[in-house]
Amino acid sequence: MTGHGQNLYPFLETLTANYIAERHHPAYAWRPSTKDFPRFLDFVFGDNGLRDPSVDRVIKNILEFGPGRALCTTTDGKLCLGPVGTRPGDIVTVFLGCDSPLVLRPTTPDCPQYWVVGEAFLLECSDDLPIKVHE
Repeated sequence: MTGHGQNLYPFLETLTANYIAERHHPAYAWRPSTKDFPRFLDFVFGDNGLRDPSVDRVIKNILEFGPGRALCTTTDGKLCLGPVGTRPGDIVTVFLGCDSPLVLRPTTPDCPQYWVVGEAFLLECSDDLPIKVHE
């Protein structure tokens, strides 16, 4: 790999909504693996341009979870995959019983009511604190 290292792994895990083979039942072995990430990075950033099934698995997952979503960062620097309408000041939080974090938008600055913007993916999301989207 051409100097990209594992610092891009959280980025790829976010782009694939962390639907990687290591996190799921063996029946989902068709999902990309973190072992596929170096080949994918070499394909994207390298000189060889070789494309193999491991690259295709990563691309398929990104295309599956990417449409209708936008990359954003939180105020504490975490990368988030949220709905296209996500904007600065929105809050990413987890509700008890929900499978995924949600992006909420305050209805007005001084009112404790929120609109649900949509589902989000936040790698290593804590389920006890809301996180503001970076302005």
